Amino acid sequence: MKRRFWVELTALILILLAFVSCRTADSNANEILKSSIDLATAYSKAGRYDEAIDVYDRAWSQLEDYRILYNKALTLAACGRYSQAIEVCRQGVESFPSIMAFRTALASFLETEDRIDECCTELEEILVLDPYNSTLRLKLMKLLYEKGNIIRAKHHASVLWDQGTINKDTVKVLEYEALYEILTRGEAVPEPLPEESIQSDEPSSETEPEPQIPQT
Repeated sequence: MKRRFWVELTALILILLAFVSCRTADSNANEILKSSIDLATAYSKAGRYDEAIDVYDRAWSQLEDYRILYNKALTLAACGRYSQAIEVCRQGVESFPSIMAFRTALASFLETEDRIDECCTELEEILVLDPYNSTLRLKLMKLLYEKGNIIRAKHHASVLWDQGTINKDTVKVLEYEALYEILTRGEAVPEPLPEESIQSDEPSSETEPEPQIPQT
């Protein structure tokens, strides 16, 4: 009985030590994250980008947190080093596939570098995961249209139309010329008439009532 008591007590102590260790590790990780981002941000605001990037590199060696990597990418882009920012974003996509911010930033940096085909590919992949992101779909539609890929541009314009995004850009791609003129003039899109109020020009299929002879 005593042996069992000491075994259970030892197990409880080990569990408590593990819990305290985890809490301490979490606290240390949060401290590394906060202090590194604060310091790197201060360097960036002062225009000392190399030092800011060095802070993120040292922090990453201690803590592989997606926020460190993402902020490093933004810092690289801020000082015009887009090619490096793109590589960091690709690393982020691979390491943290559920963090959509890496994919969005990657597409933006690719567009800035005029790597439009790669940008469109990235936007297509984002929209598979986030199909109702009308802002990115509109961006993709415009890029495809400008490149002359009319079929793909119309596909995304149709999706936007079905999702309720009706503006000059989608109407232009879909070649709805009359509606495009209305929107260009800044007028509201006319509401469709209810079906029951639409009168058909075709003759009615109902039998006309026969004239009746008045009784004398």
